[in-house]
This record gives sequence, C-alpha cells and structure tokens, in this order.
Amino acid sequence: MYNTQFKVKYYDIKQELLAKIVSMETEAGAEHDIDESYSVEDVTAVCDKLYKDEIATVFDAENILDDKIDIGMKSIVLKISESADFNDCIKELKVNLQKYNDLNFSVDDLDEDTSNCIVNLTLFSEPLFHLTHKCICQYLSEGRIDKYLIDELKETIRTQ
Repeated sequence: MYNTQFKVKYYDIKQELLAKIVSMETEAGAEHDIDESYSVEDVTAVCDKLYKDEIATVFDAENILDDKIDIGMKSIVLKISESADFNDCIKELKVNLQKYNDLNFSVDDLDEDTSNCIVNLTLFSEPLFHLTHKCICQYLSEGRIDKYLIDELKETIRTQ
C-alpha cells in the first residue's frame, strides 16, 4: 500500500545542489566562468525525475502513470485524515488553492471526488511530497504527527 520505510531524498538533494550552485557563483564572481558545475536547469530536471521515481516507489508503482498511485493516494489520505492536525493542513491547503483560483468557485464547491482529487494531487506534488511523506510515515508508525512537522507543512502550503 505505502512504503513507509523508503527515505524520500529528492527535495534535500535539490536544495543541497542549488545551494552549491549559488555558492559557486558567489565565489567565482563576475570575473570567472564556472566550468565544471551543473546549471539550475540541470539540477531541476534531475530532481524532478528523482521525485517521480520516489513517488512511484512509495506506492509500489511501475511509473508515475500507474493507477496504484491514484488508488494509494486516496487510501492513504483517508487514513491520515483521522489526524485532526493533518485535517487542519488540508483546510489550509483548500484556502491556499482558493487564493490562486482565477475562477469564482472554491475547492469546497466542487463535488467531493473532484475536491479530494485536487487536494491529493497537491499534497503529493513536488513541493509538498517530502513533507507529506514524513507526516504519513510518522502517523502510520506512531499514530501521531509532531507539531513542528504540521507547522512546516502548513508553512510550505502557504508559500506555494
């Protein structure tokens, strides 16, 4: 169903490599070229592929288009929604989605299946998956989610 033993690394790798690029550019200054480094675009492309591979792995899917992912998302979000703190994150997510909605409807105005699909896809999107995964793993193993993790998820939701 969901591999809680898998360590999701795409986000940390991306942040580390992007920080190195910034550091190298700062050190090199305008006078020197950076010969042996990867570009931001290179790092983004590699980490996007890694994200897709990792999300497929946690759902034991062949690839990102495998139906196991959609089925697994529905199942695992239903389970983790037993946590009142995680439900607060979902409410925050719905509010945030409304802010960037150019149409005159809210996620809550949609039918339940469509609303849940949008929430699930967002929770497992590249910017949030690394945190959603931590929440799921902790909830499934300990029956709770640390406040700092909920706060970090909410903050990331607000800034997306």
